[in-house]
Amino acid sequence: MSVARMTRALVATTILSVLAFLGAAVAHADEADEAAAPSKAFTKSLRTYLEIQNTYVSYGDNIAYQAASETLMQIAAGGVEVTEQMQQVVLEEAQAKFGEKLRDLDYLTKLMAPVYAKHYDEKEMAALVEFWGSPVGRKSLELSAQMNQETLVAIQEVTFGITPAFHLAIDARLRELGYELNSPATPPAPPSAPAAP
Repeated sequence: MSVARMTRALVATTILSVLAFLGAAVAHADEADEAAAPSKAFTKSLRTYLEIQNTYVSYGDNIAYQAASETLMQIAAGGVEVTEQMQQVVLEEAQAKFGEKLRDLDYLTKLMAPVYAKHYDEKEMAALVEFWGSPVGRKSLELSAQMNQETLVAIQEVTFGITPAFHLAIDARLRELGYELNSPATPPAPPSAPAAP
């Protein structure tokens, strides 16, 4: 077998093994114990909650990109040069195997219901839906990105104001320890080291 054919076989085997491993994790959700499933009312509330939050739409793409990235890193770690064509193949397969499934709201609701049921009861889940579905809840969701950005700017402004005092305090403490401050800090020589001539 030529080196090129061996390389292609190794790449194909690596891709299939990684996708199979990740696929097993996704398939586990399909085999969930129906007896332990949360109530229909709870599941309906959770579905509405996920729909209102609208973050579920990015789960499929995020997992697909992560699976593709991990697969490509494993291929590269095996000494194979990753080409654009290989990247495209791996990403297409990741989108087909993970992206489509994990973008499906009904599938995600089924997957997440046992997780949410550990922390919320049926009444609390309904209250979450009521809040996030209310005008103020929806406004909060709409403004969250803008509010996060404005909060970050406010924090940065405060840190800029604190920074000079922080530097002065560090300078004073380092001087006490014998560090030279006008050049990169270097620790003092150990007592047993001979003095430089």
